[in-house]
Amino acid sequence: MTPTTDAQRLQAFVALMLRLAGQFINLPLARIDAAIDRALADTAEFVGADRAYLFHYDFDAGIGRNTHECCARGIEPQRDALQALPLDSVPGWLLAHQRGEAVHVPDVRLLPPGNLRDILAPQGILTTIALPLLGEQGCSGFVGFDFVREVRVIGGEEVALLQLFAQMLVNVGERGQSEAALAELNASLEARVAERTQQLAAAKACAEAADQAKSRLMARVSHELRTPLNAVLGFAQMLEVDEVLRSAPAAAAQVAQIRLAGAHLLRMVDDVLDLASAEAGRLRMRSEAVDLAALVPELLALAEPLARQHGVQLHGGLKADVPGWVQADRTRLSQVLMNLVSNGIKYNRPGGRVEVTAVPSPQGVRLTVEDTGVGLSPSQLAGLFEPFNRLGAEHGAVQGSGLGLTISHQLVALMGDALHVDSTQGQGSSFSFNLPACAAPSLASSDEADVQVNRPWANESFRVLYVEDNPVNVMLMTAMLEQPACGRVQLQSAADGPAGLQAAMQWQPDLILLDLSMPGMSGEELLHRLKADSQLLGKPCVAVSANALPTQIEAALRAGFDDYMTKPFTLQRLAELIGRYRNAGRAPQTS
Repeated sequence: MTPTTDAQRLQAFVALMLRLAGQFINLPLARIDAAIDRALADTAEFVGADRAYLFHYDFDAGIGRNTHECCARGIEPQRDALQALPLDSVPGWLLAHQRGEAVHVPDVRLLPPGNLRDILAPQGILTTIALPLLGEQGCSGFVGFDFVREVRVIGGEEVALLQLFAQMLVNVGERGQSEAALAELNASLEARVAERTQQLAAAKACAEAADQAKSRLMARVSHELRTPLNAVLGFAQMLEVDEVLRSAPAAAAQVAQIRLAGAHLLRMVDDVLDLASAEAGRLRMRSEAVDLAALVPELLALAEPLARQHGVQLHGGLKADVPGWVQADRTRLSQVLMNLVSNGIKYNRPGGRVEVTAVPSPQGVRLTVEDTGVGLSPSQLAGLFEPFNRLGAEHGAVQGSGLGLTISHQLVALMGDALHVDSTQGQGSSFSFNLPACAAPSLASSDEADVQVNRPWANESFRVLYVEDNPVNVMLMTAMLEQPACGRVQLQSAADGPAGLQAAMQWQPDLILLDLSMPGMSGEELLHRLKADSQLLGKPCVAVSANALPTQIEAALRAGFDDYMTKPFTLQRLAELIGRYRNAGRAPQTS
């Protein structure tokens, strides 16, 4: 495959996983089995498999059972014949799964005579792969994919993608078990009045377990998607600044498309996380004074390139009688307005118009984003704020996840109002909401500004230790730190916690970057070892991780990390981080 084809395949599979994960988030328990069948069918179609299925290991009975199965047209189902397969008939298969290893049989015809061949050959299987379902209680079974019509070569990239799918099914199963326990408990509440207090406590615990399972699902899906996106977006940035590539317009345009596709997928991941946090009541809002006179022009400037691309005019500003300051979360307010403005641009007509206005209202200030676009029908308005509902736009050329308006609606509610919509099909739409006015903050608060201080050693060598088990991430970090924006940097890497601890003690770096998810010793455990060493006391340690949930970031900072950089990260973010600690008064050694 060419790099562009690999990126397109990654984008297609990530989009499929996001769609499937989004469908599972709030799906009622009674519909989970049907959703698993659809997910198996969609994934099998993606990899070209003729049969996909789930097997459950019943260790008490000593058997394996086929619980879900989907087959391509013309392929004979096998589920009924595989309901009591003795586990000791293929012990090597079971042991591999318990070790967390996938079982891959490239060509069943080449198997020696024995139980495994006797099980697979009668099913007409030529190639098969079975990936273990590993949860908190160990291996519960596997998800398998059979190729019946022809022998199929399964590459490492496909195995990695299918492992991600298997992990998603594990989390769905854990959530289903938690919710099944909760449903069973609720059904017996009325008949057990005497034990009501105890039952309510148990119901609460089950509900929290279901919520935690949902959070684990989103956290793991986010982590697994951000890890490859770190490489896609990071190396795309490196290619864009490469002088040789920039001299080849066609290649530069292809790299730009890879970067744009990766950025679009990252926005989809962030939108899903925001939606899950909002629905769970864990989306935190700040209350601060926001200067509308500064915010609105800033947002319009950011949206200007998109407006030029679509041939749409942007207008906005404040009238003299409008209070200039409102009480809101500045970041979330910017997110809402940018969602509304970008939608107004993308679903507009050439020569159309998008306008942001602010007028006084009884509540304080009423902000409105109005466009001259395609407008919405009454039926579309009815489903406007449903997650993943793109109202038919999924058949058009405009990319999107169907989450922007849902999240905006949730954020406005958290800021104390509702997102009001007025739309006429063929004429345009108007979205508005109210915010309380407030006084401008005193000038004394300006000391919170981030002031950059130049140091005499700013251009001298700066030692960075990167502890990371993924060699691709190490390659990316090396490439980025070689860029002029980071200054002179010496980089040393270590592939695990013990090696990182030894390198830190021997090399005495000026900054230590730690991945959180490493085999053997986690980044947090390594941090505690570093902090406990008197020679390393005071060395700044920064977490670099694909864990992006606010709760995960807060936990890392509470554990003692000096800063946190989420993957994917940009060259600008890395350069700012290096500059901050280079200028923090710790003069690096220059040997």
